[in-house]
Amino acid sequence: MSETVTCPGCGAPNAAPTDHCKQCNLPLAGVPLDSAATARASEPAPPPPPPAPVREVSGFDPGPRPVRRTRARAASAPTFHRGIVFAVGLVVVGALAYYAVTGFRQTHFPEVPGANP
Repeated sequence: MSETVTCPGCGAPNAAPTDHCKQCNLPLAGVPLDSAATARASEPAPPPPPPAPVREVSGFDPGPRPVRRTRARAASAPTFHRGIVFAVGLVVVGALAYYAVTGFRQTHFPEVPGANP
């Protein structure tokens, strides 16, 4: 039998006077010669272990979050609020004017005897 070199990366057998693996192109400098490489290469590789289950942790904090700018409000909202304040002001001024005129009439206009109210 001719001597072979087993690739440490993929396990493929390679002829002895080679510098790189034929399958994965891994450098084979310093890898010892092995005459039984064909027997080991034919064995299937054991399956990788299953991944560990991911456990959800409540209260997990991934670290500082980026600072986000606040969204600019729509221009109609302050205008709408100003309109409400203006309308309430007009109602208050109107109510004060009404009560002032009513009180003024009661104090400055004497009642006429025998007249209908």
